[in-house]
Amino acid sequence: MSKRKSEVPLVEQLYKKNLGSFEASGGFCDDDDQVAERREEIAQKRQRKKHWDDGGAELRKNRSAHRVERLAFQAKHSKLA
Repeated sequence: MSKRKSEVPLVEQLYKKNLGSFEASGGFCDDDDQVAERREEIAQKRQRKKHWDDGGAELRKNRSAHRVERLAFQAKHSKLA
């Protein structure tokens, strides 16, 4: 047993010795659930905003293309008149 103990690095031995148990540390609280829910809500909002921003760029591109087509149409028809 002493041989096995010597194979484990001293740092790891100290870590395991001083590592508290989950129950002794109090476990999870209701506050932890609320924090996790809030983080998830924020992540979902960011995801929606990202998709909205991407859609906004597409919309601006389409509007710009439409504006160019409209101006070309107006220029063409104003020359004919």
